[in-house]
Amino acid sequence: MKRRAFLKSGAAAGAGAAIPGVLFLAPAAIADATGDARDLPAPMIWCAGAVGTPLRQDGRSRSASASLGGSNPGPEADQHAVLAKEFTLEERPESAWIRIFAYTRYRLYVNGIYCGRGPSRFENRRPEYDTRDIGPVLQPGRNIVAVLVHCDAPTGRTMRHKPGLAAAISLHSRSKARTITTDTSWRARVDDSFGPRDAAWASIEEHIDGRGAVDYGNGGLIVVHWPPAVLTGGPGFFTVWPRTTPLQREEPREWTEKSISSPVDLEAGGELQFSLPEIAQAYHVLEFDGEAGSVVEASYLLPEGSRSGRSTYIARAGVQNWTGGDTFALQTLSVRVASGRIRLHRAQAVEVRYPFTRAARFECRDPALNRLWEICARSLELLSEDAYVDCADRERVEWTDNTPPAFDCTRVMMRGPDANGVRSWGDGRLLKALLRRIALTQRGDGQMKAHTCSERWDIHAIMEDRSCDWVVQLRQYLESSGDRALVRELWPPLGRLVHWFLDRRTSRGLVLAREWEVWDNPLRYQVCEGAGLNALVYRALADAAWLGDQIGETAAAQAYRASASKLREDFQRELWNPVAGTYDGALFGPGSKTAEQLNGRMFAGPIVDGRYQPTAQAALFALYSGIVTAERREPVRKWLLGHRGEIAGIMSHYYLFDALYQMRRPEFDTDVLSRIRTGWKGQIESPWQTTWEGFEGGSKTHIYGMAPGFYLTAYVLGARRRGPVWERTLVVEPRCGDLRWAKGTAVSEFGPVEVEWRVQEDQAITLRCVCPPNCRTLVRLYRREGETQVLVDGARQAARPDGVFVEIQIPPGRHTIEL
Repeated sequence: MKRRAFLKSGAAAGAGAAIPGVLFLAPAAIADATGDARDLPAPMIWCAGAVGTPLRQDGRSRSASASLGGSNPGPEADQHAVLAKEFTLEERPESAWIRIFAYTRYRLYVNGIYCGRGPSRFENRRPEYDTRDIGPVLQPGRNIVAVLVHCDAPTGRTMRHKPGLAAAISLHSRSKARTITTDTSWRARVDDSFGPRDAAWASIEEHIDGRGAVDYGNGGLIVVHWPPAVLTGGPGFFTVWPRTTPLQREEPREWTEKSISSPVDLEAGGELQFSLPEIAQAYHVLEFDGEAGSVVEASYLLPEGSRSGRSTYIARAGVQNWTGGDTFALQTLSVRVASGRIRLHRAQAVEVRYPFTRAARFECRDPALNRLWEICARSLELLSEDAYVDCADRERVEWTDNTPPAFDCTRVMMRGPDANGVRSWGDGRLLKALLRRIALTQRGDGQMKAHTCSERWDIHAIMEDRSCDWVVQLRQYLESSGDRALVRELWPPLGRLVHWFLDRRTSRGLVLAREWEVWDNPLRYQVCEGAGLNALVYRALADAAWLGDQIGETAAAQAYRASASKLREDFQRELWNPVAGTYDGALFGPGSKTAEQLNGRMFAGPIVDGRYQPTAQAALFALYSGIVTAERREPVRKWLLGHRGEIAGIMSHYYLFDALYQMRRPEFDTDVLSRIRTGWKGQIESPWQTTWEGFEGGSKTHIYGMAPGFYLTAYVLGARRRGPVWERTLVVEPRCGDLRWAKGTAVSEFGPVEVEWRVQEDQAITLRCVCPPNCRTLVRLYRREGETQVLVDGARQAARPDGVFVEIQIPPGRHTIEL
């Protein structure tokens, strides 16, 4: 039997529900109510006699690792334990908070009520604890806190650890305060119901024998006969910091199918499928009566026959709850009985993601662009967890090159949860966490890994251009947030990184290292004096100098600025090709290494007299990095325009769109829209309705394809911040292309900007906008021949010519501008 169905029960239907034995969803953003102490003042405890559950290394998991170009290292075992504390309260406290951290995952239950999971992903050198409000679920009399802790073998999100739990419960009443910390008064026992699983790089499957599982969702759980916990470390042995990002939002999602009567009886071979309206990163909750020994399978299905994982559960007799331990990308949940029989009472998918609120909107005359904007916005929500992750299905890894486009899209599309009374427009906390974690990967030689929180070391562990991106992103973060404290914190690793590049300059003054930048770069993997990488090194040096100025590191800033200037001179001298009017792709000389074969294909193109021919990618990154001199900018642009066909990758189009918009001509604005319509057509029409890793292949829930969400909002609709936040300047500059109208809301660090514009047949434009307070707004429109004035709210006003634009400044509020 196979049925598509929707089961509904009296369980939690939304955030904030607190129904005993079902779901308690903690608020999305909770301040650390226990003060500003950095550390978690509690010993680490674990379960005596815990042994590991070995991993299965089957053909599927080996194949998954091989496709990533590397392996997923051990240890070859997981550990699972339940740690519990019973205590008595005379009355319900006025406030109660728990600070909690575990190696590597926890699920928290208070009086049998689920109160959340964590912690945030972390590098070993900086673990971060969660702070959760547990006041609503405490009661006068007996209370019990139970924590299921998994110490997982390494994945793409977790590293090798010794197991343990540290927690501090702070109770506050009018007359007194009390703190309960993890110690040997806690009780602990192995949860040996978890069986072997396959090695995982993304989501962790579970295979549970419910007949021996601890019923930690039981408020009447008796733990007095459990062995006492043992100390494994504590204050003085390690430091745990407050979580950088808000707690993730856990939200039950409604199935698309109509309700049917419950319960539903399923026998061996019977299957029910429950579908969501869109792909979500979610865990399942199943409640059923089980015949002892019945085997239930939960499969996480995606469009076009794809599956992101499968977990199994052997039922005990009676009513039970099976809540998934990890999240999976899914659009359909399949519940199948492999043997025995069950009576299913409730099936639910709970989405877990960063607590963004989609504050932007976009609509124009082209339905395909409207649909793509929605796809980009949803993909950003899906791929924002405790980090920006590359894809929802295959890896879920935090890579430096997840932004661009992730942070660009965030700044103009989303609002984050407020913190400490401050509204969070332009929420940079995910980027802040990435910057910190990447810095913690720094090796002794100064180089940084291209991704965090994993033990993967292969050809992609160090990617030199991603390290340059890290410096660029630190500047972007400061410009968006004004947070100089983070720049000061990361200034020492920045200095070590910069010197890694400076130490690799050749006699020609260029950096000798590996090329990469984008997948369609014909020079990727080559060790050479590459134009693309050297352009990015130049931008990193220039941005490092700017950052130094912002935090008072003037001597270092001057040195970085001088190094950037020298690199620019050497770049112009050595790489300029006067015949082509652009830059050669690379120089090959002493120390260079040619990768003879790339993914089964021979290295493209000959090296003639130690030089590789000009490439579109070299021109693209030279323009992006600002290394092109003023007199050479137009020739390089002209050459790039003639070789746009070489820009084939989805990653490259972020930089191509930037280059086209910087040319400031209406025909190039139209070209961007045309390329979006053509390149993203498959994604618009696909049943996945998420952005892809490539135009044709790769993951179909991937962050690379998200760039149109940024450009449609910031350039086509036309509102974005200009300069750093302390200059408090917005620009409204619609790039209409071949569109006749567009309307919507763009997010800025100063608040939302409502924009609507229409273009008449004679190219006259009417723009209506609502601008936020406490900032200045510049409206910039393409000049019509002979026009030097515009109508602002019906009154004629002189405009300032600026090349192909005219510019006026308008005050906060609602305005109509006509040109």
